[in-house]
Amino acid sequence: MNAIKWLGIFLLFGSGLVFGYEALSGLMSGGHMVNHTLVMVLGSNAFDWIGSIPVHAVQKGLNYIVNMHLYALMAITGVILLCINGLFAR
Repeated sequence: MNAIKWLGIFLLFGSGLVFGYEALSGLMSGGHMVNHTLVMVLGSNAFDWIGSIPVHAVQKGLNYIVNMHLYALMAITGVILLCINGLFAR
């Protein structure tokens, strides 16, 4: 479980770095913060498989997760991993 704890801490730290980068680049470009998403990082072709899922609610959920701000996605994943580590440690 030590690896899950460190991965959660790394994701939380990384989300802070991504948020800081986006905020700083927004300040330097005129005040509009550019929000990175998984679609921006990996490209829209990487997520074409979501359209072939037969359950519409699952499609909407996955599209929401894929288009979520990258810093928020990393922070949520880090908190979930730290909670899992807290529940199952020892």
